[in-house]
Amino acid sequence: MRFIYGEPALLISAKGGEWLVVGDIHIGSERRISDRGIRVYNLWEQMSRKLLSLADTFSAKGIVLLGDIKDSILYPESWEQNDIRHFAKSLSGLKVVALRGNHDAHIDEIMGIELKDEVMLGDYALLHGNKWPSKAAMSKKALITGHNHIAVRIIDKNGGVYSEKAWLIADINDKNAKRFYASFRASKLVVMPAFNPLILGTAVGAERKDEDNISPLLRNGVFDYANADIYSIDGIYMGKVNSLSSSYEAQSKKTGKKRKLNP
Repeated sequence: MRFIYGEPALLISAKGGEWLVVGDIHIGSERRISDRGIRVYNLWEQMSRKLLSLADTFSAKGIVLLGDIKDSILYPESWEQNDIRHFAKSLSGLKVVALRGNHDAHIDEIMGIELKDEVMLGDYALLHGNKWPSKAAMSKKALITGHNHIAVRIIDKNGGVYSEKAWLIADINDKNAKRFYASFRASKLVVMPAFNPLILGTAVGAERKDEDNISPLLRNGVFDYANADIYSIDGIYMGKVNSLSSSYEAQSKKTGKKRKLNP
């Protein structure tokens, strides 16, 4: 497994070639920001061009879409259906493996592709992250999921606050894992940032408790969220979750400073 520098994507060598893996594409998400007066057009095309460029650069034989391919929860409107079909057609030159996320109702019939709950590539089990992995998945070396939209909150020296996409890598908690699995081999959980450029994600930090996590593996302590390592997509080590702050207010209290954010 290789992380691609500067991109929310990774590569896995398996089945005689390289596989490009991305998660949380959320086609149709631009509608959510249109109410604020922000117009983004053909976002599916931007993401398609990026995927094809990465696939070409690394000579990938296929692409794994790690779930939440579309943004709508239920049946999408006609314009979103059209965007999904165009997106699927644009990738027709590559083998595409699509995993089912919690946003992906009806997408198999729209894309004309069979969605899977999990896929095994070499030593890795890939799944969206909203459901419990199978015993077969837990027998792999590591799990790779999306779903959480991992990000880190950064406060610069002038008090400016922004979020940046990030990777989360957590170790298994053997004691908790044995509550749910009689046997397992998986020792790591890798949670990917969202591929969609409009989705920065939810900042991880000490204020966010295990029980509030949307991943069942992290919510139930099967993997250690508090001590998970966080890396920016540029490969910079940001620290462990329990050493980071997910909120500006918490960081202000910690440093004794409080600045008004500029619009």
